[in-house]
Amino acid sequence: MSGPFGSPQWMYSSGGFYPFDLNNSLKFELSDNAHLSRTPASAGNRRTWTWSAWIKRTDITNDNHTIWRAYGTSGNTGDYILINSNDEIQVGTYSGGHVWRLTSANRLRDTSSWYHIVALVDTTQSTSSDRAKLYINGEVVTAFTNEVYPSLNYETLTNTASAHYIGYRPDVTDNFSGYLAEVNFIDGSALTPSSFGETKEGIWVPKDPTGLTYGTNGFRLPFTETTSANGFNTVTYEGNGATQSINGVGFSPDLVWIKERSSTSSHILSDTVRGVPNYLSTDPTPPGAEGTSSNIVTSFDADGFTTGNSGATNQSGQTYVAWCWDAGTGSAASNSDGSVASTVKANQDYGFSIVTWTGTGSAATVGHGLGVAPNMIIVKNRDGSGANDQWYTWHSSLSGNNYFVELDTTEEENPASTLWDGPPTTTVFDVKTNHGVNGSNDDMLAYCFANVTGYQKLGTYTGTGGSNAITGLGFRPAFLMVKGKSNAGSWVVVDNTRNPDNSDVDKALFWNLNYADTTSSSYDFAFDADGFTINSTAGNNNQLGRTYIYLAIADTRDALFTSDASGNSNNWTPNALQHSDVMPDTPTDGFAVLNNLSNSSGGGTFSEGNLRFKSHSSGWESKVATIGVTSGKWYFEGVTDSSGGQSLFGLSRNPDTYLAQYLGYYNNTWGYYLNNGKKYNNATATTYGSSATAGDVIGIAFDADAGTLTFYKNNVSQGVAFSGLTPLGNQPDWYLGCSSRYYSGYTTTTVNFGQDSSFNGTKIPQGNTDDNGKGDFYYAPPSGHLALCNANLPNPDIDPAVGKAPEDYFNTVLATGNASTQSITGVGFQPSWVWMKVRSNTVNHISYDSVRGVQNYLVPNLTNAEDTNAQGLTSFDSDGFTLGNINPNSSASYTFAAWNWKAGTAFSNSSGTNGATIDSTGSVNTEAGFSIVSYTGDNTNNNGRIAHGLSSAPEMIIAKRRDSTSNWWVYHHHLNSGTDAYHYYLLLNDTPAEGDRSSATNKVWGTADPDTNTFGGGLFGPNGSGTKIAYCFHGVEGYSKFGSYFGNGLSDGPFVYTGFRPAWIMTKRASGGTSNWDIMDAARNTYNIVDKRLYANLDNAEPSATDFVDFLSNGFKLRNTASSQNASGSRYIYMAFAEQPFKYSNAR
Repeated sequence: MSGPFGSPQWMYSSGGFYPFDLNNSLKFELSDNAHLSRTPASAGNRRTWTWSAWIKRTDITNDNHTIWRAYGTSGNTGDYILINSNDEIQVGTYSGGHVWRLTSANRLRDTSSWYHIVALVDTTQSTSSDRAKLYINGEVVTAFTNEVYPSLNYETLTNTASAHYIGYRPDVTDNFSGYLAEVNFIDGSALTPSSFGETKEGIWVPKDPTGLTYGTNGFRLPFTETTSANGFNTVTYEGNGATQSINGVGFSPDLVWIKERSSTSSHILSDTVRGVPNYLSTDPTPPGAEGTSSNIVTSFDADGFTTGNSGATNQSGQTYVAWCWDAGTGSAASNSDGSVASTVKANQDYGFSIVTWTGTGSAATVGHGLGVAPNMIIVKNRDGSGANDQWYTWHSSLSGNNYFVELDTTEEENPASTLWDGPPTTTVFDVKTNHGVNGSNDDMLAYCFANVTGYQKLGTYTGTGGSNAITGLGFRPAFLMVKGKSNAGSWVVVDNTRNPDNSDVDKALFWNLNYADTTSSSYDFAFDADGFTINSTAGNNNQLGRTYIYLAIADTRDALFTSDASGNSNNWTPNALQHSDVMPDTPTDGFAVLNNLSNSSGGGTFSEGNLRFKSHSSGWESKVATIGVTSGKWYFEGVTDSSGGQSLFGLSRNPDTYLAQYLGYYNNTWGYYLNNGKKYNNATATTYGSSATAGDVIGIAFDADAGTLTFYKNNVSQGVAFSGLTPLGNQPDWYLGCSSRYYSGYTTTTVNFGQDSSFNGTKIPQGNTDDNGKGDFYYAPPSGHLALCNANLPNPDIDPAVGKAPEDYFNTVLATGNASTQSITGVGFQPSWVWMKVRSNTVNHISYDSVRGVQNYLVPNLTNAEDTNAQGLTSFDSDGFTLGNINPNSSASYTFAAWNWKAGTAFSNSSGTNGATIDSTGSVNTEAGFSIVSYTGDNTNNNGRIAHGLSSAPEMIIAKRRDSTSNWWVYHHHLNSGTDAYHYYLLLNDTPAEGDRSSATNKVWGTADPDTNTFGGGLFGPNGSGTKIAYCFHGVEGYSKFGSYFGNGLSDGPFVYTGFRPAWIMTKRASGGTSNWDIMDAARNTYNIVDKRLYANLDNAEPSATDFVDFLSNGFKLRNTASSQNASGSRYIYMAFAEQPFKYSNAR
């Protein structure tokens, strides 16, 4: 990486699914009051406007989060778009009360993916409900908790010539915390979401807004990360030992001053007036004459410079800083203002010029081209290398016009009659006879600096021996040079590129020494809004009573990440935001963050976009990533703020259950403890690697395929920590994460899953990518290891990118009865199994499938045998099915749900084939992991084996005898926590916890779990006498999952990772007590909260509950304490089908 701000490699494609890739987002931290501000020069259309943005939430505590605020003339009057303390999106105007307000009933509590929010206002509309609208992910909000519309032709406060804010409300701390991407504002038009997004394979995706008419105050903020600077900039880079172009300067530099940071090496100064390959150095004493090298700076480029392979500027693996000055446009020109001709390149706007002339050996004046009197002049005889050929420097704060200091020594100021004796004028400076400033016929050089209000200041201060605030500069410095005037001392240089934290600038280099970067309390500065503070007592910069001179330069790096891309130049001002807050986490490639929806009941706190986790007030707490993995190689990094290394990094098998302790405490977690360098599993410590402390970068490399976990300290492998990490057959997911400990104080752990190698501005970003070109890592990931981002996830088996969608294989449709024949459409395919339930009334469930044939039905909540009715389901159609006038279509007052699965391919398997002992036929969909199996039990074998037709072992089976009354037998591979699950069963038509047949003579699912060809049936149920039907399922990544979780008995219930946004979930308590089978779906609950349930074992009408479950982009979150879903310590099984795979899923 080169440049000061981050990774230019962020401009990558997400892989082809998205018609329009978004490359950047901006991270807002609530505790920093981070926000954008702008005051329009004039008012725009206050009656008609549209606001659009993609939003990723991080903080879901009970606070308001202001996204947009447009202020009136006083107090808290203003327009707003916010997410309120109930997690509802709200838009309106407040002026002593809510003038108008729309508050959605939708709960926005998904912190793993992105929402698209559109608010439009058009108060000229005659119909009140058309005057304001809210949209979420392309769909208009129709359910509100507050619904008051603006009056006709009401003039809002948006588009006034007053302060407007993004992410901020100044009068109350209701600031936004999270990420924003692609923010658009349209002045004068009410646009629908179709101007900013579109639907692809059922997924709402961004759309290129190019071509929109934005209006006077309209703007577009794509948060594009580019670099522009004026006058001066600092860049850092790592050497590669070959030719390298260093970019990110923001202009074509005229003076490049390079210093190796990681080891001792001379300063290198190259400039455009002397030209390449000429260079000078400041640190030898006496300094040498000008040298030439074709391997140092080889060219000055439009956005930086190119260096050859010299060790002084580009040694492989070494780090460098380059201070760069812009000496104006055009070429150097002859200047005749002085008594001798000079060649000058000057930037009068930024107070810097480069001057060369031929020495005369006698008193002379030299034109400098600045147009104002310089305040500092550095002169060097380019041909001289003797004792009188120092870097002589004049500064306007020295004690007299004939005083000087030497850039290459520590000497204090001294007078000399042979250097200069008159102050410089607006056109010239004078030189005398000294060989170092005017050697006869020698090539001479001067760098001239002048004060520029708000940009550059050359001044003096007196040391205090304590905290010493130097104010009145009129800007916050980005660069500072300090030199003792009354005392000897080195030339100390600090900047906020090597030290991004302006409050703690303590990495020093010295213009007179070849030392590497020095971090020390002796060079402890803070860059303040109006100057700088010295927090050390060192003689070099702040000894009591001594005087010092300084050069301070402001940060002119334009915040182009807040520039308007609409063409209007309605740019925004960043406040407590910097380039390190620009992230590659976007709606078209979401990155993992720490999951704040998992409940470890510890009370630790999240910040910085959920990339930083602070321990609670007692002991350990762990958090894991929002992306779980089942295969592949993965990498992330982390740092701790604990000097005692009270952080731990590692791996868990569960995204929620094992997090109340450190990773490595339980048998299903593994970790590396920085405090002692040991590795932990099952609370057992084993000697492993080096200890680590605050600031060390820890790399975590997990190879799920090889089953290894390796840790790195500052890019040095500590060796393989754990091997043989094979997934449990019933629990394939892995979750990478960290632990923080309260131990004599709080510990904060910061992670980088590939979005921020600056670790929230505390380090210089390095911009390393993985092998797919993704991410921004401090160190290059090991070969083959990838960033935890959606683009790197394996393509789901049912992949929208190739035109397939989960809704092509499972779908829910809602209908109303008509007491006659009715075709139910909208399924999207010809279903093979249809399970229906009346919602509005107490009516039995009813089930049909294509294997048993039309008109033949079973009742899932009863033990009844199969029955036939000519008025039942009469046909399976290409887009649904047709019903006669019986349940659920027997009354025009009935509303009902129909859940539809697609099998479709007939199969037949005889006894003796594929390990089967019983003949079976049926219909199978191997792609979707679903089959319907018909067979006749032999009633003789406790391990009858029935072929299921699938390509993998079923993970859930629902079986029923057709020709007589019987229970509905349920196998689930997580029964008995996944150990010998074939001994256990549940009953779909009843409430008991799992039954155990391990000691019984007659078995339920045979004597072994299902395999890739067959499932077992015992005499206790599935292989008893009679004809049987079995519905068999196995998980398909991104489409279906059959798992388990443990309840915690809290309203902040467990988070369950599925790897997709659910369309349908059924849960059942398997241990600890009885419960109903709860069925929830996204068709009946089109937004969170999911509170409409039906019970598979009951004929009850649909009840509802407050705050029951949230369906999320990557799973679901229990929000209730009901024993049917969340009794403390009870184990629950579930089956779930996807609405969208997480790789492409929006937040819900």
